[in-house]
This record gives sequence, C-alpha cells and structure tokens, in this order.
Amino acid sequence: MPHSFVDALVPRPQSVTVRGGSHPPLLQLRPLIRAPSAADALAIRDTLHRLFATRLSTRVRARTLLILLDPTAGIAPRSAGRAIAEQAYRLEFGPALRLVASGLAGVRFGLQTLRQLLEGAGHPPQPAWPILEIRDWPRLAVRGIHLDLAREMEYRPAHLRRVVDHLAALKFNTLHLYLENKFVFPSAPE
Repeated sequence: MPHSFVDALVPRPQSVTVRGGSHPPLLQLRPLIRAPSAADALAIRDTLHRLFATRLSTRVRARTLLILLDPTAGIAPRSAGRAIAEQAYRLEFGPALRLVASGLAGVRFGLQTLRQLLEGAGHPPQPAWPILEIRDWPRLAVRGIHLDLAREMEYRPAHLRRVVDHLAALKFNTLHLYLENKFVFPSAPE
C-alpha cells in the first residue's frame, strides 16, 4: 500500500520507514504511559485527553498506545543539540503502537503526528495501515510566529486560543505577542 497519507503530514517527518505487512486502522486507543515522574505522566495524560478525547478507551478491544518518555532515547542525531533532542520522537505502527520520546515536547509532537494520521491527513480512511516507523525532530529548536496586538488587531481570547491550537498542530513552540501599551500594569506604570 502506498504511504501517501503519511506524505500529507505537516511538517513532514525526518524519516518514514514502511515495512511489509499491515494492520487494521486505529479506532480506539488505550494509553499506557511510562514516564520518569508523576508530573510528566500527568502532563502526557492531559495532552492525550485534549487531542484524543473521543478515541480514548479502557476496553480490551481498544489498541494499546505505549508512550515512553525516555531522556536517553537518542532519537535525534548527536549533532542536533539538546533543545532539538528533547523535541524528538519515534512513532511505531505495527502489532504494537509505540511512541518513544526524549522529552515532553517530543511526546506532544508525536501525539500531534498520530492525531494527523488518525484524522486521515487529508485522505480517505485507510482500510489497513502499513507497518511503519516515523522518526522526527525539528530542524530548528524554536519555531513560532509573532502577533502584533498593538496595531490593527483586536485582542480576542477565542481567536488566540484557535491560533495556539493551530500552532500546536503544526508543531510550533513559540508565540510572541507584541502588546506595546495595550495592557495596564499597576506594579510597573512606566
């Protein structure tokens, strides 16, 4: 089966390796989280619920998604630097569905990739999924946009929430808000 549905991922992953064989599409996920701390596990669970609320299940027939947060995973090349390595992840589709990441940012980005794949990445639903592995890390440690709230843009919380959701889906990690003198700071009136 061609992997054109993987080609539609945004941004495009560093590598996709398609192996022989296939498995049924993923409909329901049963997460199993392994993280170094309870705080990390809670952050991962929160992200899962925001992205996959309708797909999470405790049923036996649901597909297990193993999420492993391992700072020593070594997914990105050594030359990439620590800031990029912490955003690296490996997503494996096969008999087991596994997400291995070096840092919490890597888990979030891996889950965004999984979300894009489950939503079809702009293609019709797949009758079967190939057994594959996606390895990804960003080319730049900081990726973001600048919004000028001081000129010609009204501050609207609902709009900014949508912007943040879209940036997260595209794996951006920075939103710079230029405020100028739009807000009053009583502790620093100057």
